[in-house]
Amino acid sequence: MISTGINHPSLRSLWRASFWVSFPFGILAFILPIYGREIGASALEIGGFYSALSLTPVILRPFLGRMLDRWGRRPFFLLGLFGYCIAMLVFSFADTVFLLTSARFVQGIGQAFLWLSLYTMIADISQQKGRGHDFGYIDEAASRGGLVGTTLGITAFFALTGSGLSIQRTWMLLFIAFIIPSVMALWIGWHGAHETKPKSDKTQVRSKPISNQLFLLMGIIFITGASSRWFGRCSWYSYRIA
Repeated sequence: MISTGINHPSLRSLWRASFWVSFPFGILAFILPIYGREIGASALEIGGFYSALSLTPVILRPFLGRMLDRWGRRPFFLLGLFGYCIAMLVFSFADTVFLLTSARFVQGIGQAFLWLSLYTMIADISQQKGRGHDFGYIDEAASRGGLVGTTLGITAFFALTGSGLSIQRTWMLLFIAFIIPSVMALWIGWHGAHETKPKSDKTQVRSKPISNQLFLLMGIIFITGASSRWFGRCSWYSYRIA
């Protein structure tokens, strides 16, 4: 019998929070280029929407590990959930390229804080032999939430646009609706996810200067991430409108 942390009350809350916060992920990938074109974004700017989400965690995550060890996991987990709530709010009234890009940056900040702290919490409360099972348990929640949210979102998108509603109005209504599961995830996290940092861990986190090698590695990741996301999406979009 594999010993896991699945009966831990925090893990169950983490599952529910992951499920609800994942609702808008799939629909964003589907309608973001459509909406970007609707508000006048170029192919390059639409590629930038995807790069903004990818590059923000690259910048933040090298510093987050030390912060999690110093101040605990729960504050950053809640900050990540709150970041997604703010992102959905900004998405709902984003009618310019600038606002839409800003929303993606806010979403990227939420993504950086949420998932790193979440997986650290899982590692804290899981038994060694069942850790892989518990990681998969959380991934299953995110996948299920994304699937449900995508199905509902695409259905609503075609129903609303088919009834004569403009794409901009449909976008606004969709993301006003997606604020609800994001707030539910934050509420569940606030009430059900407890701090998991081991109390016996008295290791002092010492401040060390960031090495030149780390800066170089971050620069390489930044450039390659930008090129793969930005120009890949530009090529896809150019193909679609050709």
